[in-house]
Amino acid sequence: MAKWNKDMFIKQAKDFCQPNVSNVIIDLVKFAETDADQITWGRGEGHGTMTFRCKSDDFGDLALFHITTNG
Repeated sequence: MAKWNKDMFIKQAKDFCQPNVSNVIIDLVKFAETDADQITWGRGEGHGTMTFRCKSDDFGDLALFHITTNG
């Protein structure tokens, strides 16, 4: 089970990143919510991750990008 979720991830971004960086992270999370086939959240203690995944005909689910926090 994932330790991280959207709310925890955004809170860490707001608490530990500069405002312009956290705004980009929030925009990427919103983009992932609307356009990803699947979003996965990390399970780590030291770092949180969000991975944007989409389906492909050849390879199944592909991770196109992920964002890491040091929360």
